[in-house]
Amino acid sequence: MIFVIFIFFTQAKNIKYLEYAFLGGIFTAVIGSSLEIWLYILEHPDFLLANGSLVNELLWLERPYFGFLNTLGLYICLNNARKSKGRYDYYILAIILLAFNIYISARLGILLCALIMFVFLIKNHNIKKYHKLGFGIAAIVTIFIAMGLSDNLLERMKITNDIDKTKHLLKVYEPRFVIWPCSYEIVSNKMNLFIGLGNYKNVESELANCYSSTIKNPSKKEYYLLKRFNTHNQFLDFLLVGGIIPFILLLSVFWIGWFSNGTFEVKVILILFFAFFMVENVLHRQLGCYLFGIFTALYSRRTLNGKN
Repeated sequence: MIFVIFIFFTQAKNIKYLEYAFLGGIFTAVIGSSLEIWLYILEHPDFLLANGSLVNELLWLERPYFGFLNTLGLYICLNNARKSKGRYDYYILAIILLAFNIYISARLGILLCALIMFVFLIKNHNIKKYHKLGFGIAAIVTIFIAMGLSDNLLERMKITNDIDKTKHLLKVYEPRFVIWPCSYEIVSNKMNLFIGLGNYKNVESELANCYSSTIKNPSKKEYYLLKRFNTHNQFLDFLLVGGIIPFILLLSVFWIGWFSNGTFEVKVILILFFAFFMVENVLHRQLGCYLFGIFTALYSRRTLNGKN
């Protein structure tokens, strides 16, 4: 990984070529995954992309990572479109990536895409104020209509006509409503804050013990003990396994990036990864390490090289 980041950081003369390669790869994955899904739906017309391990078999990447990659792709498209007049191909690709996130019900990806569009709408000084307002309203309406028409997303987010029922279903089906309280319980009562639990075997064991003692539904308890869910939060993960020092060091990466003299691009990239770190153990996967290392290195390089 260090070697790959070194190559990108020192040898890449034009970051745009790397962005084109990334966008090309994402677009290929979207097309390939769409074909896989459509072929499966032809054989199983009632299939929904809401839940189940089958979803990750049909998609070329696991859903959370696919959604996040689409978000990074949308950011690259809008960032380049902002700097290049008349490049409508960027906008078209951005719409495709957003639409695919909605279609596969990538919840975080949808939220981050909406945030990026809002930020770039404000940031783009080439668009008149009343045009910005119109585009903003149109974008919000389009997203809500698309979400309302997406059975996959409604099912995945457990949205019903009854707000109380929706809240209840979210608490029942969303693992983080169990995982995060268990993590807080471990931090508060079952570990030394300065050294953590020492290793991931201990973290897994403590979380499993908490699932066993707090989950009342037998089938749900069995499912959690079988899956042995991790913390689903990179910051909690570092805190549990290593204590307060790794936790602070990870936070400092984002803090320094946000409050230094870095470019707008660096700050946006860090915001996106911070949001992803809040809901996934990104650095547990090789892909997550590559994404974080390469993207932060590339856009930090722009800062170091001034107008590169």
